[in-house]
Amino acid sequence: MAESSTAQILAQLAARRLTGPEFDPPALQRSIRMRPSMYVGGTDARGLHETLLRLVDISAEEFLHGAQSLEVTLRDGLATIADDGPGLSGTPIAALDGQSLLEVAATTFLLDGRLRHDGAARSVIDIPAAAALAETFRLESCHQGRRFDFSMIRGAPTGPTHDLGPTERQGTRFEWRPDPVIFRQPTLDADLVRDRLRFLAAYRPGLVVGFEGEDGRRERFSCPAGMADRVRALAADRSAYRPVFAVQAGVPGLALDVAFQHVRGEETVIETYANGRRTTGDGAHWRGFQRGVIGLLRAKARERAEHEPVRVDSASFERGLIAVLSVDAANLQFESPTRDRVTNVEIEERVAAAVRTQLGVWLSEHPSLLETLLARAGRCD
Repeated sequence: MAESSTAQILAQLAARRLTGPEFDPPALQRSIRMRPSMYVGGTDARGLHETLLRLVDISAEEFLHGAQSLEVTLRDGLATIADDGPGLSGTPIAALDGQSLLEVAATTFLLDGRLRHDGAARSVIDIPAAAALAETFRLESCHQGRRFDFSMIRGAPTGPTHDLGPTERQGTRFEWRPDPVIFRQPTLDADLVRDRLRFLAAYRPGLVVGFEGEDGRRERFSCPAGMADRVRALAADRSAYRPVFAVQAGVPGLALDVAFQHVRGEETVIETYANGRRTTGDGAHWRGFQRGVIGLLRAKARERAEHEPVRVDSASFERGLIAVLSVDAANLQFESPTRDRVTNVEIEERVAAAVRTQLGVWLSEHPSLLETLLARAGRCD
């Protein structure tokens, strides 16, 4: 590792590494194992999959740094997550007592959960919790022609980072076996993992996602059109009104990706995400979507009815609705450690304004669909 690069890494770690006895790696790992619910929301099946999917999300984010593929395998209770991104250096750093960046990523909490390396801010925020709660944990990295690995057993390193020699590969690979001492139900649910991977293919258009479960069946997911492809997949076996409304919009402090389509019948499927994570349907971003859509449709209904009273409501609009809503923002606030409910009031306002504007543009391009939407959402009285 170049001297200037090492100096930069040391400077940013000194400024952003959480310090104090409680953040010393051995003490931190013990704390996580003693109080796992503080870090992953519980030790039941939900907490188990929350832990695994956080590692999956970290690998999927490598798409932003050049990765083109993500592979997840479940076999004999072991989860393997691999990407072909640039990887992290495993070279020991003398000023870090011989630790490598792999070891730092697996055992250290940083202020914003990101490790600055090779000119990029790499997400490592959830690695220490996953490593501590594993019966066995292995982090392998192929970086700049060298292959490294760092392993832990029940929160304790098995040794320093190993240099495994030259390689032509690149990327990061996690091997994670949940600890049955921690998790009451350590069996991994292939359907839940598969569903997450399908979303990630839409969330990162251009990323090819592979999955192999315990049954040995290999699957590939790719959604070049993003959330629109996700909606089409959810509506695949149902008679649908076309086309899909889809928009990607950037407003100050917020990136919005939303798609929806109505199908014939009453069944509703709504998926909401915040910073790439699944959230509940009553968060601030979904309320903003409702306000934006219903506000615009009420305005359009009044125009068509010459300002007579109208009845347009979200419950009517959501009958037969297939919708996927994703927002990304720097300062999202959540109700709990599981991060499943967004509470920012300003997010609701921004989503409402963006949806109303973009839906208005879309309806001006597809005027015949206004009647369809008004018929779904209500009618003029």
